Amino acid sequence: MQPKPLICAGSELSSPNVDDTWARRDLPVLDAIVSVFDKPDRYQMRMPEVVELCRLPEGEVQAALRVLANATPPYISGTGVSGLTYPVIISDVTERARRAVGQWPTPESLVSQVVDGLSEAAAHEPEPGKKRALREAASVLGDTAKDVATEIAAKIIVHAGGMG
Repeated sequence: MQPKPLICAGSELSSPNVDDTWARRDLPVLDAIVSVFDKPDRYQMRMPEVVELCRLPEGEVQAALRVLANATPPYISGTGVSGLTYPVIISDVTERARRAVGQWPTPESLVSQVVDGLSEAAAHEPEPGKKRALREAASVLGDTAKDVATEIAAKIIVHAGGMG
């Protein structure tokens, strides 16, 4: 595995001892937990069930649970026991967890869906003037106005979620 360069105070550093665990370990664990808590009758999940669902070694799941519970803000909540650094009973997932696994929208994913929709509409539009306008709109939203569109999408998500 090639070490990832780290940027610190304007200089590039490499750390061969730091492993990118998000895609390999943390996200699969989180995805399994969110899928279980999507069922209306589930209110808790024990660590061995997570191990079984993920098919990862127990130590890897324990490390992922610690990271997910201690993130700021956390992805999961649960109950630990004295002497362990991870929750042994997971009691809930947060909106951040649902967004991370793609269950809830992010501002970026909403903008991406609109751009994809405009591009698809342009591909199927027979009238050349409308086709060009749809392509231009997709281009502007996907590039030039992406930051503005993402800010608007964030406000829509906050408002629709009753958070603002």
